[in-house]
Amino acid sequence: GAPAPVSAYLSSASKAAGFVVAFQLFTEAFPVGASVGANIDWVLAFGIIAAVTMTLGNFAAAVQEEVKRMLAYSSIGHAGYALIGLAALSAGGQANGTVMGAAMAHLLVYGFMNTGAFLFVAMAERWGVGRTFADYAGLARRAPVASTAMAVFMFSLAGLPPFAGFFSKYFLFQAAIDNGFVWLAALGAVNSVISLYYYSRVVKALFIDDPDSPSALDAIDVRPTALYAAVVFAAVATVLLLPGFGPVIETAEAAASALF
Repeated sequence: GAPAPVSAYLSSASKAAGFVVAFQLFTEAFPVGASVGANIDWVLAFGIIAAVTMTLGNFAAAVQEEVKRMLAYSSIGHAGYALIGLAALSAGGQANGTVMGAAMAHLLVYGFMNTGAFLFVAMAERWGVGRTFADYAGLARRAPVASTAMAVFMFSLAGLPPFAGFFSKYFLFQAAIDNGFVWLAALGAVNSVISLYYYSRVVKALFIDDPDSPSALDAIDVRPTALYAAVVFAAVATVLLLPGFGPVIETAEAAASALF
């Protein structure tokens, strides 16, 4: 029920900040080695939480009919992906820095694409076209630039190549495999396939489906400049992360390694 820009902040910025605190907490206050010695298996606990979170989030998103509710539930699924970074803190040393760095890089990419998607929803709310997938039918004909940006967000959130979301998930899953969490990486890949179903519904509605009536798109002539610029900026940033993802992952791994 919150305005879409508020939803964007809650599902992106606050989530990233929360995970940064969690990374610090479970390397400084409750380091993995000490927790194992105290018979507290945080690794297994976070593995189970990650699996349940990503699975329930994606299945809940798959049955939604409103775009904003779909994005809200999908953000739960992405929290499960990021939790892999905590679950895989089991090998020690540089390996820990690698998996945590991959999780941090995914949160950075997620921030751009998820915020951009919610801002597109905010723009649709300003147009008064409705909230459901069916209400988005044919929007690409009247707002091709914004609709293309939304398609970039959807494909990147689903983890399709060559978008930035694919590379962030690839490095995250690869780091989990290197730390012995093959089952968790495999479950993450399966959930990414599930997410492609509901993300592609948005793209289908925008570019393929026909609106119920021609008048349904009349309000799109009024373009909120600030929201439009923000959506385009987020899309450009998501695309620009492709050639620059090498430095991004290296910087994230260096930052994570400093905690160990």
